[in-house]
Amino acid sequence: MHFDTATRQRWMSVLAHSEPQDLLARMQSLQLAPEYELIRTPETGLVQLQARMGGIGDRFFAGDATLTRAAVRLTDGTLGYSWILGRDRPHAERCAAIDALLQSPPPFSHLNGNPDNPAGSATQRAH
Repeated sequence: MHFDTATRQRWMSVLAHSEPQDLLARMQSLQLAPEYELIRTPETGLVQLQARMGGIGDRFFAGDATLTRAAVRLTDGTLGYSWILGRDRPHAERCAAIDALLQSPPPFSHLNGNPDNPAGSATQRAH
């Protein structure tokens, strides 16, 4: 299945902002236990945060933040990726697996019916 870039960016953002325990609970309630191999084991590093004075001024570096990324391949060959702020490696792996599932043909295609809320994230609803 193919999704436009904006749709995939939205669901990846929702996944990245989801609470780890909420996402795990949602996966368990939906009985999602996809088989996959790790293409990139979850790894944590630093990224530099950029900001602008008043939102319109010159850019400057506000500081560093930890970022964890992961990549998985489902048994059907679909690739999933994630980048999350923080150091929660299991959460990054789950987000990558769900990204792959959302792109998959049936039996998981029903998950993409609401790409704005695949994780049921209270954080995303608040934004």
